[in-house]
Amino acid sequence: MRVCYYGERRPVRARTGHLEMEAMEGLDAIDKALTTLMQEEVPLSERPFKDLGDKVGTTEADCLARVKSLKDRHIIRQIGVIFDSRNMGYKSSLVAMKAPPDKCDQVAAVVSEHPGVSHNYKRNHEFNIWFTIAVPPGQSLEKHIEAMHKASGAISTRIMQTLRLYKIGVKLDLTDEGRKTENLTQKEKAPVWNKLLEEPAHLSEEDIAYIRELQEDLELVEQPYVEMAKRLGVPFSRLKEKTREMHDRGLFRRNAAILNHRKAGFKSNGMGVWRVDESEVDKYGEQFGQYRVVSHCYRRPVYEDWKYNLFTMVHGADDDECRHIIDQLSKDSGIKDYTVLFSTTEYKKNRVVYFPKGETYPDWCREALQN
Repeated sequence: MRVCYYGERRPVRARTGHLEMEAMEGLDAIDKALTTLMQEEVPLSERPFKDLGDKVGTTEADCLARVKSLKDRHIIRQIGVIFDSRNMGYKSSLVAMKAPPDKCDQVAAVVSEHPGVSHNYKRNHEFNIWFTIAVPPGQSLEKHIEAMHKASGAISTRIMQTLRLYKIGVKLDLTDEGRKTENLTQKEKAPVWNKLLEEPAHLSEEDIAYIRELQEDLELVEQPYVEMAKRLGVPFSRLKEKTREMHDRGLFRRNAAILNHRKAGFKSNGMGVWRVDESEVDKYGEQFGQYRVVSHCYRRPVYEDWKYNLFTMVHGADDDECRHIIDQLSKDSGIKDYTVLFSTTEYKKNRVVYFPKGETYPDWCREALQN
């Protein structure tokens, strides 16, 4: 797989079938437990690294030093609040593009220009460019995608909006026990975030100020949230009260660490797509959502040139591990009509910046902004 950020291409090592040793070398059991735990929740407390240290059996100072090392080694990408774009009034979708095979990089470069595009991959399919996009309240998602289609020179563009969410949340288990082959396809009754509001929440200026602050990468000091409260001009108690209220309103899912999958040893991501009878999609979506290694599971629309209506995402040390997981899902469910799309180039990967100040769009997007 190669990685491409804004036109700069950087090769990465070929998949080996094992966790990426150069990134994982030197991580002990506490590092692995800490990294796994932080994907679940980072306590929004006065001393979060003390609380995390208590849970993994180490001191506050040692925990903070370990997190700094994990950030320096790019195993942890970012620590912050994971917001629900829909409930804040943003419109978002996965989008599939069919680009001329010899012009994938050019098409993808146009897609990556859009500030609302957070993930942009080339995958091994006729639909070879896959990206996620979010646009602010009051703007038309469809018009933005139409403008992108025209500007990029794509042959075909399909909006793969979520018709039903069964599971969302990338939580990679780095522990030795979790990485055992026999544990990869274990099931669990995982909590599913599906607090979709009938109408987007009304956001006050105070809400937006908190969103702008909470989405920033967490400062690695003993009391980061106390410092955050100072920047907001409020006591820590108000920050804690306000974030609890925002969570209860469905504005964000959790406060957690986001990993660099490849640096964490998960060098392959496989998007399993399934053709299921419409009357049984919910049954299988709920079933697949129970697998610990399935990070995302959605029902999506079908088109005349796209027949798959159920999507599952898994991450593994290599393509073979992802195929093993998807094949096991097929065996357990009895669904035979499926395929796995692997990413072969990562063009862009970052988090959406909500309610940015002074954001500018590329020229080709102006028409969409005016409608």
